Order: sequence, then structure tokens, then C-alpha cells
Amino acid sequence: MIRARLWAGAAAVLLCAACAGAPPAGLLRPVQRSILNLSLGESPGRVARDYPGLKSCPAKSELGGRVKRFDLSAKCVKAMPAGVREIRLGFDGLQGFLGGELAEIEIVYDADFTHKKPADALAGDVALVYGPPHHSQGKFWWADQDTVMRVFYAEVPDLSQGAGAVSLRTSFQLVDTRLFSR
Repeated sequence: MIRARLWAGAAAVLLCAACAGAPPAGLLRPVQRSILNLSLGESPGRVARDYPGLKSCPAKSELGGRVKRFDLSAKCVKAMPAGVREIRLGFDGLQGFLGGELAEIEIVYDADFTHKKPADALAGDVALVYGPPHHSQGKFWWADQDTVMRVFYAEVPDLSQGAGAVSLRTSFQLVDTRLFSR
């Protein structure tokens, strides 16, 4: 009798431990935190090793100066991955270039990739791994306690159509949830 209770207690503890790390309802697995050899939480120095030229890329401060965003493109980085137009990186808590952590990664794909894989098709592929997405304001998204993953169309300047014109490109984004909590 005592052994049966011990086994039942141990099973309950294991079940609770397993449930604590389980993804939210509807999510089939925890959301990934890396793409293109970039991982949320990395330092700018680590990112610059994989993407030389990061320091010379355009940057702007956002969210009251708390986040510094860099736009990596073929103009400032030696080599962009195939099918990628630009990579937008947001570093949280940046104190000078060598501080902060990578808190946002957005991959904006080029016109050829967008033609072959529109945002809704990419969201369908992601849904095979993570389950059905939430959908709001034209964005598909999945989230767990640490990370938000979104697929949507990003607006990019289209100079061939005239000044101020934009084109839509398939975009994939990872955001650390701590950006939302402050």
C-alpha cells in the first residue's frame, strides 16, 4: 500500500514537471529562438562575427532608446543568405555597440522568394511544425512564454515604382517576449 502511494506520488511529480515545460495550448512545441545562425540573446559581437560589416549598417533607436535596430543588407554586409533581401536585428538594453542582447530577428525575403513562397504559404509550412497560428492584422503568429514567432508581409521601398512606393515581401520574425513586458 505504501509502495503504491510512493509510485503514485512520484508519477504525479513527474507529470507536473513535464507539464511545466509544455508549450501553451495549441502549440505543438516550444517556439524556435534562432534562424540563419542568429539566436535571440546573443551579443552584438557574436552577431558581427557571422555578419561582418554590422557596425556600418544603418541603425536607429526605438522604444524610447531601449532598443537599437540594425538593417543588414548587401550594401553593408559581405554576404547575405540566398533569397534574403535584408535582416533586421533589434538589440535590447544596448549601451554602446558592444552591449545588449539580440531581442529581435526579422528576415525579409527577396522578390523571387516572395513569389515562390508568399507569407500565407510560409505560415502554412510553419503551422505543420507548431500547429495552427493565431492571425491578427495580416500577421500569422505563434508564441510560448519566451518567444513570439511571426510571418507576415513587410513593406520595402520600391524605387522602380517611384518615390515613396513600397512592395510587399514575405517576412519571418522572432521576438523575445521581454520586449513586450517593459
